[in-house]
Order: sequence, then C-alpha cells, then structure tokens
Amino acid sequence: MRFFGKICAMVAVAALPAACGHTLSHDRVAAPQSGSPSLSAYCRAIDYADTAMIHNEDSLSAHVAVIARLMQRCDSAEAERALILFFSSIKHDPEALSIAIRLGDRFLNDPASTLRDDAAYIRWLETLLAVDSLPDYVRVIAEDRRLSALRNCPGSEAADFQFEERVSGEVRSLSDLSAERILLLFYDPDCFHCGEVLDSIACDTAVADRLATDRLVVIAIDAESDKKLWERTCRDLPDKWVVGYDLSGVIESELYDLQDLPSIYLLDKSRRVIHRNPALHDLLISLRSF
Repeated sequence: MRFFGKICAMVAVAALPAACGHTLSHDRVAAPQSGSPSLSAYCRAIDYADTAMIHNEDSLSAHVAVIARLMQRCDSAEAERALILFFSSIKHDPEALSIAIRLGDRFLNDPASTLRDDAAYIRWLETLLAVDSLPDYVRVIAEDRRLSALRNCPGSEAADFQFEERVSGEVRSLSDLSAERILLLFYDPDCFHCGEVLDSIACDTAVADRLATDRLVVIAIDAESDKKLWERTCRDLPDKWVVGYDLSGVIESELYDLQDLPSIYLLDKSRRVIHRNPALHDLLISLRSF
C-alpha cells in the first residue's frame, strides 16, 4: 500500500523553529536515578556564567534533557519554582534563551522524543511566560506555542470539521462517526513518511480486528491543498477506512496543530482526545489494549 511519492516538508513555525527529524540529544543522557537531586537543586547547580556551555546547543541540551526528565517526576509547584529559576537566569542572554526554547520544543513536544509530554510542555511554556522582563518577541512565540499545545490536547474534545468522503462524495463531519475508539489521521498523499506510518497501521492485525467488529473507526484526512492528488490516491487506502478531503481549512484556521505530518489523534467514543501524536509503537499498544 506504499502510495506516497516523497518525504513531505514540515510546516515551519516562524522564529525559533522546533527541531525535528533527527537523533535527539537526550538519547545520550542517562535517566535520573533514585536519589537524584530535586529539579530546583539541579537548576541551581547549572553554571549559567559558563557562556561557552549555554551557547552550545549540544552542551545545553544535556541540561534541558535532565530538566525534562525531572519535570515528569515532580509536582507542578516544584516544576514552576525550578523553571522560573532556569529561565530567569538566561532571560537576558538572547542566544541561550533561544537555544533553551528550541530544546524544550524538541524534548517535550517533538513526536520523535522519548520525553514527549503534553502536560510538561504546557507547563514549560506557561512558566516561561510567567518570568518577569521576558523579551517581547519571546513572549509572543511562547504564547503562540502555548495556544497550539492547548488545542485538542489530551482530555479535551476534538474539534469538529467537515470533509468530502471518498466513496460517496458526500460532505460529512467528524461528529458523524461513532465507535469505541476513533483514530484520526491527518496525512499528505505526497509524503513518504505518512505512507510508512499509514502502512504500519493498516497492516496491524489488532487494528484490522477492531475495524471488523466496528469497535474502531479509522479516518484519514488529507488537509493539504492538492485535491486532484487526493482524488488519484484516496482509493489506495484500506476500504474499511473513512477517507476524506478537508473542507474546513484545518491548517489555515489552525483548528488542529499540524506542524508535521502525519498527525495522529486517538479519540474515545465521546471524541475526547486520549493521545495526540503518540509514537507509533505506543499507539499500536493502546489500540491492542481496548
């Protein structure tokens, strides 16, 4: 079912772009062990006067990776205290601040990151915005990303939209669909990586079993602008899938945060988001467990 032609271009975010599509630096950092310092103690111990370190992305990434790990082990009050200390220590250093923000995006928001965590990423951005005397351009970027992170986040109801259905040509809505689980896939027919991910989902026996018993609905939506390409390729996707072409301007209206494709949402029967852009392995485990 490999029907996509080339690697798709990711949608760039203006200024301080999030890094994606590479080996993440935190893979070289050991997880904090029992008896590790608190997040606040760790942030206090960083040598912020060492400009050679904080201006070097590889060096600073080791610290941000540990901070990201410790954030997931502490309560929100401790995380806020530590992050205020961290950001306040670099807020007057534009280069260090830019690198730190980029690394936070990479570790906490990149779907390829083993540290990806929606709640921790939102806390990271909200704490950054709480820092006094933050440069205006950083505040604008952080607020834009915070709003994107809150959009269709886990626990919220997925935004409804309309699409043209491939078989009947009828206009349908996400809210028309009903099943114990709804797997929503945004893809680009001209994206090689999309093809790989969709192939893996289509070939999974647990997915096929749940589709056969109507416990699962898979809906694949082309949100790009080349309708003729969609018309030529839409029938290459599995017959049991609902396949559609976006009619609501999902990208233009920022109804969903589609920074890269495919973008994956697993919904419950009430259309509440269970997972947003999970790793493929984690998604398949979740689909096999209900």
